[in-house]
Amino acid sequence: MCFPGHRRCDLSSRAGIVTATERKWNRGYCPRQLYPFRAQIKFTGWLTPNEMAKWYLAADILVVPSWYEPFGMVILEGMLYGLAVAASAVGGPAEILDNGRTGVLFAPRDGAALAEAVLRLVKDPERTARIGEAGAREVPEKWLWPRIFEKDALRL
Repeated sequence: MCFPGHRRCDLSSRAGIVTATERKWNRGYCPRQLYPFRAQIKFTGWLTPNEMAKWYLAADILVVPSWYEPFGMVILEGMLYGLAVAASAVGGPAEILDNGRTGVLFAPRDGAALAEAVLRLVKDPERTARIGEAGAREVPEKWLWPRIFEKDALRL
């Protein structure tokens, strides 16, 4: 997520604002109650790795409100970019994130819990930075394939 006035919001000509196409709104991709916020939402479609990197670099936090997430590669990607991650406490995110240290977990399918997690990060930039830094350090130490293979070999 990128909030106007935060450190890296400049993906469009208006800092922090990206515009959704009316066609996407008319197809019902978002509920009508979000229509007033359409100037802050962008449907990107498929992105190349370089395009994804630009979005990660522009973000202040990464929010992953999955109902089901078997591994959570997007969690690791966000952590590598130093983003504080707020994610549903399911599957991979629940295994990867250390709640409060490398990310913030919230109950799945609970909009109020999601909003609370995001607001805690937005209102405390120092904590958000600490979480992002801890996550960026942890991924190479614990989650890259050589480390995973090493851990599995020790179990044999």
